[in-house]
Amino acid sequence: AATHLGTASATIRLEHTRSLAFLNDAFAQLEALLLARTPRADGVSTVPPPRPEGGGRAPSALAPPLDARRACLDRAALCDDNELRTQGQLLQRWLSHFRTDLTPVISEHLVAVAVSMRERIGPVDVQPAARVMRGSAQMHAPSERQMQLQLVLLFVLQAVLGLLQHTGGRDPLSVSLVPFSVLDFCFEQIGPSHLPVVRETASRCVGLLARAAGHLVVAVKLYAARLEKVRASEHQREFAPYQRATCVLPFGWAEGEGGASATLDYLRALSAAMGRIERRVLRTEVCSSLDKQLRRLLARTEGSAWFAFEARGGKPLAEFWALFGAIHAHVLRWARKARHAPFCFDLAASMLCLGDPPFFVKQRKEVLGALVARIKKEGVGGRAMQRLLRCLRELPHPLLAAEPAGVSDALDKLWLQLLPRKSGFSSNELPAADAKMATAVLAEVGRVQPEGALHIAFDVIRA
Repeated sequence: AATHLGTASATIRLEHTRSLAFLNDAFAQLEALLLARTPRADGVSTVPPPRPEGGGRAPSALAPPLDARRACLDRAALCDDNELRTQGQLLQRWLSHFRTDLTPVISEHLVAVAVSMRERIGPVDVQPAARVMRGSAQMHAPSERQMQLQLVLLFVLQAVLGLLQHTGGRDPLSVSLVPFSVLDFCFEQIGPSHLPVVRETASRCVGLLARAAGHLVVAVKLYAARLEKVRASEHQREFAPYQRATCVLPFGWAEGEGGASATLDYLRALSAAMGRIERRVLRTEVCSSLDKQLRRLLARTEGSAWFAFEARGGKPLAEFWALFGAIHAHVLRWARKARHAPFCFDLAASMLCLGDPPFFVKQRKEVLGALVARIKKEGVGGRAMQRLLRCLRELPHPLLAAEPAGVSDALDKLWLQLLPRKSGFSSNELPAADAKMATAVLAEVGRVQPEGALHIAFDVIRA
């Protein structure tokens, strides 16, 4: 039997020791490069100590010797900024294209490097780096130490991202073996105290890790736990980046861990929290992310996983439609606030097109009627008219078959506005914009309900 080295993330055979020697050298250079570019805080040693062992954890497979680390640091001290930047890019590329079976070890050690560098830099202001001051357009300028930390985190996250991108298409099993501590670290960097580029890179790392079923389950639990704490107005603003990051989570309808169960867990947590979300910034992110997610989840294309989930039926399907309806009700409640109405009606109209026939029959008049009311306020050239036209284009025929008059009767008030009933019209009585929009709406209604469009046209002619 082969002898093994125990690690916190995977079991590495002794026959791999040559590869580990190369990795030890690479990480010694990586730490030296970061140390050379990051002045230390007072009271912190020049070379960070090795990670402590014990405490229930197996010894790390990667442990660059202290003398090698000092030698690399001495060489790095002789390089200028351009040389250090070039070396950093080469190390990132080299680590990302290393053997895929060592991805768990490499990713875990990259996170350990970031943690040790964060301790070395010392405590920094945790306020958002680009937060707008109350009553002023002036931005908080990040401090020097804050910028140092952001650059270190960005460097490490870029290395993790390249590693996951290379491994994901070649060895998905290795991605599933990446420790959950790596996912925790990446999720933590999505917070508002980090620069947008750091948040975006961390989100992409979370999305790649979540392709493994076990990691998706953990990602949803991290999201739900943080969302549960969102109560005060300030917390809602700070949660917005996390909600935006949910767009990268690969939700689906597969059976087993990380499939439909994770999707329902996410929707359940979000639906339960929507009643206490009041801030516009978070409501915007919720509507935007849900629009993208639901379009992907409910795509009725050939081979879509939705058809298999729908065919299985049972309690999960019933729970999904219950959550779908509850979320839609929250969105319509949000839309009562004038400043929130545009993005709320965008989602409400999308959900009307994506829902099942019973949902469409129940909600069509309320959603389309609300859009018509917005058109009356904004005029025919506003956003509500464009959203109505888009909604009419996206309505699938199965929904219209469930309610033959499902569109035309819901738009009665719009026809009265666009085509007022009069005994006669002069050539300039009907505004050109109204005539153009009336033609566009009539054409879209004719596409989905020809009989309804003909009825409207004959009604106008008779008038």
